[in-house]
Amino acid sequence: MIVAKSLISVGLPVYNGEEFVDNVIESVLEQDYRELELIICDNASSDATARICQEWAERDNRVRYYRNEENIGALANFERTLKLARGSYFNWVGHDDAFDPTYLSEVVTYLEAHPDVVLCASDFRGVDRQLGVHDQCLDSLYPTIPWRKVRKGFFDGTSDSMRYNSVYGLFRREVMVTVPMTEGPAPGKDALYLWEVPFLARIASHGKVVALPKVLRTMRWRVGSVGWQVNSARTLGESLAVERSVKRRNFRIAAKASLPLLEKAELVLASALSFLQPSLFIRRTVDMIAAQHRASRDRLRVIQQLEMAAEERLRCIGHLNEEIELLTEKLGNLMNQGQAA
Repeated sequence: MIVAKSLISVGLPVYNGEEFVDNVIESVLEQDYRELELIICDNASSDATARICQEWAERDNRVRYYRNEENIGALANFERTLKLARGSYFNWVGHDDAFDPTYLSEVVTYLEAHPDVVLCASDFRGVDRQLGVHDQCLDSLYPTIPWRKVRKGFFDGTSDSMRYNSVYGLFRREVMVTVPMTEGPAPGKDALYLWEVPFLARIASHGKVVALPKVLRTMRWRVGSVGWQVNSARTLGESLAVERSVKRRNFRIAAKASLPLLEKAELVLASALSFLQPSLFIRRTVDMIAAQHRASRDRLRVIQQLEMAAEERLRCIGHLNEEIELLTEKLGNLMNQGQAA
């Protein structure tokens, strides 16, 4: 049953999203929770994105479409959607992602019933053209986990990186507007890597962050996305330098947190010890390559069982063996770099 009637703002930052943006807009507007506005900020797209979004804005008055005259960078575009929001709650959505029909009603109902929670996300299905579709659990954020343990995970640098997907959950906007997305001047065009780590640490300093143990969203991971382009352009040294900067920011956030002394001390210690932990960039990349490695081996087993011409079978097996050898080499190199880092 839908109880809450507060306005929800959904922020959709987009750049050249013609392939999927129609689908995500439809998924937002077909929510069973009707009190919403969809804020689309088009970052000077050069494809059919503008036409698609304008057509939706003409059909549904809940859609507000804005186009930047020039590309202002991904993070600044994210921030613009938040600044234009009017709702009591706010949720970002990627232009290649989607909501299940009951997503907003379920997370807003949880927030309305738990005033100490400032961000509510959910499990999601991850879609990858190589790996297929897999349910992804944010189990380190489930409501059954003690809150101090959850909060510490945003500071200690050792917890699973999956928790950071909660940045695409539903926030209390009144809390978000008090939390800067970046430090210093306006973010540059490349200020995307790991921005969510200190941002969510600040959010967790203001209240609880939870994830519902239910798949209610779809997220696509794909080569060529804005995040992929920005992050893949970094060298390992540049990525490690950004991580050290992020860890220093988390330490300052912990030191300034308005919390009881003992709880603040826990976060300060956790953030200090994070400097001794392996690189998050390397761990994320190792996880991704390991998943690709498992998928290649699974495909190899399937091909060995299929009925096909011997020549075609040998060709496929040879290709997959080469792919597995390359991924094994990449894993080994990254593990060595991680130890050196």
